[in-house]
Amino acid sequence: MKRIVIIGSAAAGINAAKFARKEDSQCEIKLITEDFSLPYYRPYLTEYIGNKDIENKSNFYLNSENWYQENKIELILDTKIVKIDRENKKIIDSNGNNYEYTKLILAIGASPFVPIKDALEKDFVFAVRSLEDAKKVEAFSSEIKTATVIGGGLLGLEAAWSLTQRGIKVTVIELSDRLLPIQLDKEGSNFMLEIISSKGVQVLTSAMTESVEKDGSGGIVKLKNGSEIKADMVLACIGVRANISLAKESGLETDRGIVVNEKMETSDSDIYACGDVAQFGRGVPLWMPAMKQGTVAGINAVGGKVEFAHDLYPAILNAFGVRFLSIGTISGEELFEKSDTTTY
Repeated sequence: MKRIVIIGSAAAGINAAKFARKEDSQCEIKLITEDFSLPYYRPYLTEYIGNKDIENKSNFYLNSENWYQENKIELILDTKIVKIDRENKKIIDSNGNNYEYTKLILAIGASPFVPIKDALEKDFVFAVRSLEDAKKVEAFSSEIKTATVIGGGLLGLEAAWSLTQRGIKVTVIELSDRLLPIQLDKEGSNFMLEIISSKGVQVLTSAMTESVEKDGSGGIVKLKNGSEIKADMVLACIGVRANISLAKESGLETDRGIVVNEKMETSDSDIYACGDVAQFGRGVPLWMPAMKQGTVAGINAVGGKVEFAHDLYPAILNAFGVRFLSIGTISGEELFEKSDTTTY
């Protein structure tokens, strides 16, 4: 019997399990995750820090507990895999338990990138990547008055909006000369800046964070230009880096991520990678392509023959009373611009 082992339970991992089972009703499927809870919809995490009742939404958890049982998918929670033994085709967790595989799927995602020395070691500095992270931020923010969000991208602005709705005075620091530099051109960014500022959020662009220092019960964010911002809490939303160490140590080809082909195969034909950890072209980490990569990996792992094709995937922001969608390229040569700022 085929043994399919999947590490990671976000979009890519869940879809890999789902479509492996659709393709093969008999194979053994194990889904292993470091998370403590049932797999959830990660984009909801920034909303959670503003309102923990979001956990009660019908689609917060990707599937019910019964779904895994009904589909004969063994879900193993709170388990960290520390080694891939490619020669013997097994993986080993932190407690020394072994899991044999016929095909292995790595959907181990990415971790927050915080290039500020010792920042996350301070008790008032947070980065949100898991439900446990979001719960800590939600609890901490219930007793503060000011917060600084480092990063003016999608997650940073969503987090800033959630905190603002709790009555917290928020400052957003962005290294680029404008907000949402990947998703919006200068005109669009200025439009968003006006809206965000009207909600009482202070925005600093072209601002580099040099350090975060402890100051009483809170801290001080020091910028390279000499400015200082006092904050009861600091939330780092700067970016992510793929979790490649496990693959790298096992000898798989890695670069910015785990290198894969259009079948989501790694340099070992018995191991697949998908989602934020996989490197195929230069895609930006988004939920939708992660799901599609997981689908491809799951089908191929049980003997199917499908390929992942790059497409134009939208980035969506739903915050500050605005919902916008950005798709395609916003900079470079041979771009045609058309603007309509009509308000309806």
